[in-house]
Amino acid sequence: MNPARTLCFLLSVLCLAACASPTLVSGPEEAIRLAAAQPDGVYVQVTMTVQSTGTGNDSEAGIVFLNSEPDYRSPKSLNIALSPEIVKQLTSSQKIDPAQAFLHRTIRVTGIAKRYPIEFVDGPSAGSFYYQTHLEVHSADDIQVVE
Repeated sequence: MNPARTLCFLLSVLCLAACASPTLVSGPEEAIRLAAAQPDGVYVQVTMTVQSTGTGNDSEAGIVFLNSEPDYRSPKSLNIALSPEIVKQLTSSQKIDPAQAFLHRTIRVTGIAKRYPIEFVDGPSAGSFYYQTHLEVHSADDIQVVE
């Protein structure tokens, strides 16, 4: 292989590696800010304390949420979304209930942070919406307790 092609190949590999690496953020606030600026989401790694947990309902049935704020509706809350598949992986491989095991623990998590519009369906705010920022985890290996 000639030197120019070798250099081009190495630069391509470096670019792909950089694209595949998450942006290390200082905390939930920075992840939320970056997600607001990137409508398609942003690949991040964040360390946070899980202040509350919850489960999805209706279209989100089976999802476990790990929230950075006591009130998951707060615009300052980064809500880690664990799909039913990830919950199953954690339950079978680590023998834990993620909603309980991560509560009040500091975790490091990697995934796609993205804003989602949440519509009010009842009450005086019916028809209006607000945004929640979810971080979608794609593997049980993307979440670790760090304390």
